[in-house]
Amino acid sequence: MQYRTTPPQFWGLTNNYKAEPSKTVRKPQPQSQAQAQPQPQQTVNEALKQKVLNLVNGDKDICNRLISSARTRFSGKDESWYWEKVYSDLIRDRA
Repeated sequence: MQYRTTPPQFWGLTNNYKAEPSKTVRKPQPQSQAQAQPQPQQTVNEALKQKVLNLVNGDKDICNRLISSARTRFSGKDESWYWEKVYSDLIRDRA
C-alpha cells in the first residue's frame, strides 16, 4: 500500500497556508561558577553545636567525624541540617 504525502481532496485540506516563523524563546543560561553570586554563609546555632558536643562527652574529634560522615552521606544540604541530623541521630540512638 502506498501512502500519500498530501491528504486526499475529500478532506478539504489544502496546503495554501503560510507558516509564520516561530518565535523562539531563549532560556536564561545558567551562570558560570565565577559569575555566580556567593551565597551567604549559614551559621549553625551555637546552642545546637553545644548540645551535640555534650552528647559526645565533649570530644570534638567524634563530633567532627559525625558531621563529616553526614556531609558525605547526605550531600547538598545546609550546614545546619547536618548538625540537626547528627543531633537527632544521637538522641535516637541513646534510647
